[in-house]
Amino acid sequence: MDQDRNKTQNIINKKRRRSRIISKRISRRISKKRKKINLHTLFRNKKFTIAFSVILSVFIWMFVAVNYSPVETRVVSNVPIRLNLENSIPTKLNLTPFGETQYYVDVTVKGKRVLINQPALTEDDLVATVATNQVNSPGNHSLQVKVSPKNENADFEIIEYSNDYIQVYFDTYKEKEYTLEPEIICDKLVPEGYMCDKDDEEDVFASTKKIKIAGPASEIDKIDKVIAQVVIDEPLTKNQTFKAEIIPVNEKNSSEQFKYLTYGVSEGDISVTVRVRKKDTLPVGVSFKNLPAYYIKNPLKVTVRPSAADIAMEEDKLESAKSVILGAVDFNALSPSNNKFTFKASDVTEAKILDGTKEFHATVDMSGFGTVTGLTVQNIPDAAAKDGKTVTAVSNEIKNIVAVGPEDMLSQINSEKLVARLDVSNVDTGKTTQVIPVIVELKDMDRCWIYGSYSVTVTVK
Repeated sequence: MDQDRNKTQNIINKKRRRSRIISKRISRRISKKRKKINLHTLFRNKKFTIAFSVILSVFIWMFVAVNYSPVETRVVSNVPIRLNLENSIPTKLNLTPFGETQYYVDVTVKGKRVLINQPALTEDDLVATVATNQVNSPGNHSLQVKVSPKNENADFEIIEYSNDYIQVYFDTYKEKEYTLEPEIICDKLVPEGYMCDKDDEEDVFASTKKIKIAGPASEIDKIDKVIAQVVIDEPLTKNQTFKAEIIPVNEKNSSEQFKYLTYGVSEGDISVTVRVRKKDTLPVGVSFKNLPAYYIKNPLKVTVRPSAADIAMEEDKLESAKSVILGAVDFNALSPSNNKFTFKASDVTEAKILDGTKEFHATVDMSGFGTVTGLTVQNIPDAAAKDGKTVTAVSNEIKNIVAVGPEDMLSQINSEKLVARLDVSNVDTGKTTQVIPVIVELKDMDRCWIYGSYSVTVTVK
């Protein structure tokens, strides 16, 4: 019975295998038939046929253009030359190139038209370099140019280039600061009745006194002075400022040999001012400072010798000037016994003295005035410094103070009229102990003043 069952199962398995084989054969035949039908259908489609034709034409054209393109020559212009100094002999010897910062060469190439015409080939596809291995001293050096394709497999030939060599100047870099000297070039600087001294720093001055120049050491070492030159075509009657040309010169006053210098400022930033003043004769006088309020409207009488001077002053100021102020008389230095003051002509700022006078002597009329001595001020209050620290007087009184006033008011002056305050305008807050000025005044007495200067030791905390 088991044998019958096995035979039956074997028969079933054989039928299944045959069924599978037949199924695979049928699938293959159907697939082949579909492929034939799909390819045939595609070529019957007009859009596919057009697209296929275009693509095929492009491939054919590219094949012909590349393999049958005519051979031509072409000049590739402005190929940059690389001056690579990294780890070079000049760098090791501290030699730097000066002058041109960029060099170019025109390169003639030969190859198939399609490969060397733009944009297929540009200056970026070529590499131009120079050899610096022979540069071992300052001076001009001829550096050989070498050009090669950037791509080692490039299918073109380099025939020649416009420059086989370039000239490069090498030297040691150096910087130095010079005094800038103004120089005026003109036929006539000012007309008659005006004055300007080209050689006087007060009359002609540059916008900056110093200028830094950099360049080859061999040129820097030959600079004797640096000029800020201005050319003036017409005479001047008023102050004017001009843009200046910077000119370094050697000891022979020549600037021709300097080719590679650079300046710390742009030339347009340097200017020269010419101060022009008109000549005249004016009375001279003095002013006052630290004066009591009463004498602002009722000034003391002053006699000056000489009483007038030949001067030069800016024309717009001269029109309103009634006199030339020689300087200021300080009331703190004025007393019946000290009423004469000397002013140097060279210290006068309002005008320039032209008549050769060296000094002026001023006498303040102190008739009717007297002094009170031996006064003492007490209770000097603390003061606050700029950074918030407190300034305190070590001693709370100052003795032997002198007061000046009209004789009819001297009896009213006593120590109780004195007030004092610390002058902390220039205190050094970094020092705990120092001596500073004390300002002493008379309260409620606007016709009297304190003579002399006083100081006190203070602590700063």
